[in-house]
Amino acid sequence: MFALVSFIVSIVIMLVAAAVVFIKDYKRKINQFYFLNTALIIILNYFNYLSLKPVAMSIIYIRAVLALSTLIIGIFYLTSYFFDKEKIKLSLLQIVYLIATFFVALLDLTDKVFKSVHYGKIFHLHLGPLVAIFLLHAAITLIITSLILIQRIKKTRGRARQQYQYLLIGLVPAFLSSALTSFILPYYFHNPSFIVITPIYIELVYAMIGLSIIFNGLFDLRFYLYNAVINLLIVIIADVLLSIPFLLLIDWFFKLNLALHQFMIASLILLIPIFLYPFIIKIFRKATGQFFFNDYYDSEEFMAGFNNLIISNFDVHSLVRRASDYIKDNLKIDFIEFYIEDEIVRQNLKKIKQISQRDIDFLNKYLPHTKETLINLEADERIMTGNLHNNFNDKISLVIPLNSYFDGHKEYLGFYIFSNKKSNQTYNSRDLRVINSITDVLIVAIQNLLHYEEIKNLNLNLQDKINAATSDLRRSNEKLRQLDESKDDFISMASHQLRTPLTSVKGYLSMVLEGDAGKITNMQKNMLNQAFFSAQKMVYLVADLLNVSRIKTGKFMIEPTRVNLAVLVDQEMKQLIDTADARGIKLIYDRPETFPELMLDETKIRQVIMNFIDNAIYYTLSGGTARIIISESDKTVEFKVKDNGIGVTKSEQPHLFTKFYRASNARKVRPDGTGLGLYMAKKVIMAEEGSIIFESAEGKGSTFGFILSKSKLAVPKK
Repeated sequence: MFALVSFIVSIVIMLVAAAVVFIKDYKRKINQFYFLNTALIIILNYFNYLSLKPVAMSIIYIRAVLALSTLIIGIFYLTSYFFDKEKIKLSLLQIVYLIATFFVALLDLTDKVFKSVHYGKIFHLHLGPLVAIFLLHAAITLIITSLILIQRIKKTRGRARQQYQYLLIGLVPAFLSSALTSFILPYYFHNPSFIVITPIYIELVYAMIGLSIIFNGLFDLRFYLYNAVINLLIVIIADVLLSIPFLLLIDWFFKLNLALHQFMIASLILLIPIFLYPFIIKIFRKATGQFFFNDYYDSEEFMAGFNNLIISNFDVHSLVRRASDYIKDNLKIDFIEFYIEDEIVRQNLKKIKQISQRDIDFLNKYLPHTKETLINLEADERIMTGNLHNNFNDKISLVIPLNSYFDGHKEYLGFYIFSNKKSNQTYNSRDLRVINSITDVLIVAIQNLLHYEEIKNLNLNLQDKINAATSDLRRSNEKLRQLDESKDDFISMASHQLRTPLTSVKGYLSMVLEGDAGKITNMQKNMLNQAFFSAQKMVYLVADLLNVSRIKTGKFMIEPTRVNLAVLVDQEMKQLIDTADARGIKLIYDRPETFPELMLDETKIRQVIMNFIDNAIYYTLSGGTARIIISESDKTVEFKVKDNGIGVTKSEQPHLFTKFYRASNARKVRPDGTGLGLYMAKKVIMAEEGSIIFESAEGKGSTFGFILSKSKLAVPKK
């Protein structure tokens, strides 16, 4: 009894599921696979049920179950592979697989896979020598299908991933459990009762596939569940009121003595015409309509085709032309013409020739204010009387205004006109409903495309303006580039001209300080030292300007010589110590006793060191400290100047080493700075393949310095 109930329940569930999916969209490949597999599984369940009885045909039923199982898992593989594809294009390997599947299915019907079955006190299944082929095919298909689904799960996201997850969750446990209860357990435990459970697992597979199709957006779940319940109630009522009484009458009259399962199956078969009624009546109506009415068309197919036409056009002119042709061909009319109020569109469309310009002008005044969605000139002559002129074409039957309503406002887009039908029949109520429906769709489509055209034209105008502005900017940039070159040439020339007199000034000051011009007083010496230091700073500034010019022209060069950084730092610090004392700044330098020599550009490194120490002196308030630190490790040497001065604001720090840039607080403290010192320091250190050290906090001080590599700047061995 359990086997019969399980069989009937599984058939009803799968019939309802297959009918809902197939009726909704029978053209989709996934729906066709689903329906085909459902049909095969219903047959499989029937043979599975029959195989439980100890009759002579049992062996044939079992072999049929095996053959159908082979076909079903093959179709399930195709279902998983083509799940999200609308076109089936088989590869050579897939064609070979399908041929092999049919071969295995035919082999399953012979005694080579399954020899015999014995019912008695002990249930025995006798396997054939080629049963391994059946099992191997099933295992390979299961593995390949699982791998396909796993790969799709990894590559997809969101709803698509959920679809494949449902398929995988339904596939693996269901097929493994089905093999266990229908084959392995009955064989090893000699008990056919396990086979009764098999339909439950197959239902699980199709429940998961059904969920996947639902999540694919195939249909509204609530609507179709409602329809499924209604259809199921209709089936039950039809079965109780029609099929069962009719079968009871036949059984009594012909004395057939039908068994219970035969009776149930026969009653379900009698219900097939009820399911097929919508298809039969649709085909019959189409055939008779085309025979009796030469202007017959299927309104549902017409609307579906029209919607596809709308979504496949992105240009108003193309949309109007194709819509006109489509409506003419399907409604069997002579002509249809559009008038769109938009001037640009109207210029590209051919002018209406069926009515005069005066009638067009009248319609453009009348239609924006009418509440009618369709004016049927065949049925209503009011619009003709006293309004339109006598030359209004009598072949025109319909005038349809294109009025759009949005947020309580009405927008007039234009109108279109229909000629009389070729059959000389009037437009019936079905025609008018269809025309009203396509008008609603057309209004939305035309309005959207007009807005799109407006945006596109705006983008084109904007692009033209951008191109013009870009051209002006290029010309301005070219002028700026020429001015920049002139500026660089001037700086280079001026720097060269300044170096000679500065060298003379430094030389004579040095001679006077050394006593070559006679003995000088201490006061004179201090004053001359300040003059010499200022001349030296001027030399560094000129050098910076020259180096900036050389960087721009690609002539910036590093001229390495043997340099002891500890000595060089000591020399620069001694030149600046008087300036530091004058500003009340304490300079601290712990010179190391020994320090390695490196191959450096002495002049440029001297400028960097002087610049860092000089900045620490000038940007530290009186009473502050500037500490000079020089150190070495196994691989590097490091120079740092740490002060407790004004620091640099966080927002300005990223710009600090750019050309001519000075922090806002630095400009207040020292208005005469150039903004070239740090820029050139970074360029020199980078040219020496080192890196800059910089840390600062506003109001707490700064650390400037650099790190150089010993190995890259090592003195060559003799």
